[in-house]
Amino acid sequence: MTQAGKSTTIKILTGILSPTAGSVSVLGFEPKRDRVQLMKKIGILFGQRTELWWDHPVITSYLWKKDVWRIPDEIFNKNLNLVIELLDLHDIINTFARELSLGQRLRADIGMLLLHNPEVIFLDEPTLGLDVLGKKKVISFLKQINKEQGTTIVVTSVLYR
Repeated sequence: MTQAGKSTTIKILTGILSPTAGSVSVLGFEPKRDRVQLMKKIGILFGQRTELWWDHPVITSYLWKKDVWRIPDEIFNKNLNLVIELLDLHDIINTFARELSLGQRLRADIGMLLLHNPEVIFLDEPTLGLDVLGKKKVISFLKQINKEQGTTIVVTSVLYR
């Protein structure tokens, strides 16, 4: 169902927008007011938007996030190895983002969003534009991350009948 408020809900839960009425709490934070603290504990991915630097290899974007977010070496290296393995990024970690297919870019974006050990990740239509096999890979990976790391995953998606 389109225009149902799925993206708006994600934006409210992550502090991008304020609710017009009522209140919201995520991990004990009021998202809009406590956005800086909340961002350290969550990850967000909006389907067709990338955080990867277009004219640089994927690893450069990952290292940029490590520096900006001040992710300790031990956590970064552990998570980097994990996402490379689980998301099968071996062949694309040194590839420029602009050269990636949609499915490859999505896997690299999901990897980037997990580098800082978020407790909750919000994915707004993460499989949009992927073929059936690509969707299965993403769903399988998300299940694995939830099981192995205990990460809470909130996903919006349009289900067609």
